[in-house]
Amino acid sequence: MDAYLGSQATAVDHRWREAASIYSAAVRPAFDLLLGVAAQLSAVLIASSAGSKTADVAETILQRARASHGEALETLRSIHLTVPSRHAHGHLERAATLIGAALQRARQSNADRAAHIDEILSPLRLGWNELNSASDALTGFCVLNLSQCCGAHEKRARVPRNYQSTGGG
Repeated sequence: MDAYLGSQATAVDHRWREAASIYSAAVRPAFDLLLGVAAQLSAVLIASSAGSKTADVAETILQRARASHGEALETLRSIHLTVPSRHAHGHLERAATLIGAALQRARQSNADRAAHIDEILSPLRLGWNELNSASDALTGFCVLNLSQCCGAHEKRARVPRNYQSTGGG
């Protein structure tokens, strides 16, 4: 096809890549903010499960998460979409909506957050999956996933303490 279209095809390809690069640079702050909000919500759930002594800490974290979520939404709304960016942007919008729902539920269940953990965790997990999908669609974006890290985190059979190698190979 390049032989037929010649320089036109090269120009279109260059514009496509340039648009994708511009979008990636513009959306990066929103992506990072959404990752942070998801991490903060996870911390709130852990703090809430730990007991009432951490309630003030959880509220402080929620306030920061709410501010970051609002900033991420503003950034997502302000970005000019092009053809190459629509797919990834859809994932990011869904992630923002789902993580926002988890944030809202965490704020509503202030006193008994631990009792409503599944109602908070369900949209949070779905939002995290959308962030993973967005990272797959965007070059250079990554969501840390230790389950595929290096194998050192896999569950392994426990070796008894008195185990001694026979030296055989």
